[in-house]
Amino acid sequence: MTQMRQTKTLLLTLGRLPKALDLARGFHELGWRVIVAEPFRWHLARVSRCVARSYEVPSPVESSEAYLSAMREIIDKESVSLVVPVSEEIIHASRLRQRLPNDVRMLSMSHETLLSLHDKQSFIAVCRAIGLDAPESAPLGSEAALAISATDDFVVKPIFSCSGNGVSFHAKHAALPIASATPFLVQRRIDGRVLSTFSYAEDGKVATTVVYCGALFSGTVAVAFQRVEQQSATRVEAWVDKFVQATNFSGFISFDFVEDRAGRIW
Repeated sequence: MTQMRQTKTLLLTLGRLPKALDLARGFHELGWRVIVAEPFRWHLARVSRCVARSYEVPSPVESSEAYLSAMREIIDKESVSLVVPVSEEIIHASRLRQRLPNDVRMLSMSHETLLSLHDKQSFIAVCRAIGLDAPESAPLGSEAALAISATDDFVVKPIFSCSGNGVSFHAKHAALPIASATPFLVQRRIDGRVLSTFSYAEDGKVATTVVYCGALFSGTVAVAFQRVEQQSATRVEAWVDKFVQATNFSGFISFDFVEDRAGRIW
């Protein structure tokens, strides 16, 4: 029989980003004992007084099995009762869900669900099936992609990417890149203001959403932010609420949007 964990110990799956330090401070203030698992020996959260202990774990990119085994050992050794994935590390950490004891909670959807939503092609399909605005998209090399490039300015992006990696912008009628082994997506470009969100949801209900926009950019990636006015925020929040409810989502979820000149949210 699994022994019930009496202490409130939290495991963060990453410590090198400022958001991890913010989470560590927040949970520490609420009375949690915070543990961090991180592939880098030295990282931002390690030196925080809010972190009780930091573990160096194998890189999940190099060995998923070694990473998951190390994480499970930490959970057992430290009597962890809550696992909080941080940032894109969640794609790897979500595989832990099926390996956890019944008394350990993880703030994550299943690995399969997360993978389908991070896939930019299937994500667009989910949005459109729900009835939410999302730009026309098609796999690079398809007739549908050729049609998009012939009628609109367009964007080419890997179906799996983050931080603007591999993204390129093209004018209407521009030649499409040659299809490669890496799957790419061709998407109609929406002009307007870029907005972003961060939400926490449980069982299809949004507990809180923050809507913000970039104030300072490095290429296509915002590195400083500010909140947006209430009128735009309300439209964005309605989009997020509808998505979360339709997918019965639980955990942290973030989106990037474009607000076009008519105020429509994509």
